Amino acid sequence: MIIAIGDSFTYGDELPDPRTQAWPVLLGKKLGKEVINLGIPGSGNARISKEIINRVLNGDDIELVIACFTSPHRQEHGDEDGVFDVWPGCQSRAFDRHHTHRKELIKYISRHSNDHYDYRNYLRQIILLETFLKSHDIPYVFLQAYGGGPMYELYKDELNNQKLVDSV
Repeated sequence: MIIAIGDSFTYGDELPDPRTQAWPVLLGKKLGKEVINLGIPGSGNARISKEIINRVLNGDDIELVIACFTSPHRQEHGDEDGVFDVWPGCQSRAFDRHHTHRKELIKYISRHSNDHYDYRNYLRQIILLETFLKSHDIPYVFLQAYGGGPMYELYKDELNNQKLVDSV
């Protein structure tokens, strides 16, 4: 099987019918193969990596992984109601009046997010997942779901980042 994983772009959230129009579905039709769409709107890179690792360790027969990485700013957290992703300025409908603590977390992250840290962490996540898939002889393609913006241009040549960038 081919696994496609990512956020709303992989899921097809912006499409009228994601089940028939999302890019993983179209790719599967073009290749004549089953492509499992594991995209979930709002997903962060930690969930993407965790899901792939779990499937490999559970013995899923994976022919190819296509991981569509998302914003480096998305962070995974957990509380008594489960695991969730947040990011600076997050406006998730999932955080209703019963989740005021999650809204406080978003406010904190929005005020104190650090682009440098988030970018380095993003690169580390890619390197770790790449190393894991190579160690299990699973082919992969990594994509970037969002435009990347100025973060890549601003930080790619920093001394602390260059070795990470070169490793990707």
